[in-house]
Amino acid sequence: MLTNGNGNGVGPTEDLLIRTILPKWKGIPDLPDPEPPPFKPTPELVGTWTGYVHTYVGDRPLSLQFRADGLVVFQIGDQVASVVNKARWRDGSFRGTARGS
Repeated sequence: MLTNGNGNGVGPTEDLLIRTILPKWKGIPDLPDPEPPPFKPTPELVGTWTGYVHTYVGDRPLSLQFRADGLVVFQIGDQVASVVNKARWRDGSFRGTARGS
């Protein structure tokens, strides 16, 4: 599953709205994201995987390239490819962050 978001919880906009409603709101301190261990794909995962992502403008082709050294590259359509950061395999799903529109 491909999702859109940063997973950081309360952002500046939400913080401003909460401060307006709750004047004593002190905010939630930013905690650094723990660094995941280096990603090591299994031999079965190494290679290029292709498919489609469903967007409001229609289906867009996408690819994920898993290299044996742990680098993962993400690309939507003919956009510039992006390295996947914080790549990890958890609970049976690949997770990470990358740029794309």
